[in-house]
Amino acid sequence: MKFISLSSGSSGNCYYIQSGGAKILIDAGVSTRYIKNALKQFDISIEEIDAVFITHEHTDHTYGVEVLSRNYNIPVFSNQLTTDNIISRNHIKRKDLFNSFDNEINIKDLNIHTFAVNHDAVNPVGYVINDRDTKFSVITDTGCITKDIYQEVKGSKAIVLESNHDIEMLQNGPYHYALKQRILSNVGHLSNDAAGKTAVKLINDGTVEIILGHISSTNNTYDMVFQSICYYLSANNMNIGQDVIIDIAKKCETSTMHIF
Repeated sequence: MKFISLSSGSSGNCYYIQSGGAKILIDAGVSTRYIKNALKQFDISIEEIDAVFITHEHTDHTYGVEVLSRNYNIPVFSNQLTTDNIISRNHIKRKDLFNSFDNEINIKDLNIHTFAVNHDAVNPVGYVINDRDTKFSVITDTGCITKDIYQEVKGSKAIVLESNHDIEMLQNGPYHYALKQRILSNVGHLSNDAAGKTAVKLINDGTVEIILGHISSTNNTYDMVFQSICYYLSANNMNIGQDVIIDIAKKCETSTMHIF
């Protein structure tokens, strides 16, 4: 399986996944032009994309989906509530390209399974994606990792895991009180600390690669994310490069191509 983070953060999210003949995107929160140019860096044509899967309806995950689907005739998949919300809010001209599915669907070599996450959207989900050899998961935009969420992603060889904010930086930052409380709540976003604790559990259960994403530009820095994950790994006698590979997905910047 191959993975590229095309963009990750509150300004727009889009992830590329490929296995065998299947090529999909998770979310399309950046412009079609950006996605096209980002894929071109890896000699991937946007016309090759089989489908787009949406986690939830917030703009940083859906901004480009209408133009992308219409211009390139790419089907879009999400659960019924999310599909209805996107269509009602985004002036969708090709409604026939928007499809609802419950829990599980196959796209060529990929089996795509959804699970509920805790976020303030109509029906937000994470994704578990399997091919014949690899289990890969995506968790962004969840205020906590419940037992049910963890059981869904446990055993993933690789995972995109939200590490949105540093708690102290958020509490002392410029956001108004209500927004701070929303982000800190169980339907907000994962902190660096929550991500670090979850990462340790995942590694103990067999995860060998973690891509930390959806990092706040206001309430976090890439250095703080890295320092935090290093702290939790070191405290549990784990070493980057030996026990796990760590990468940080950045906003408006493509990652390397991960192959697992």
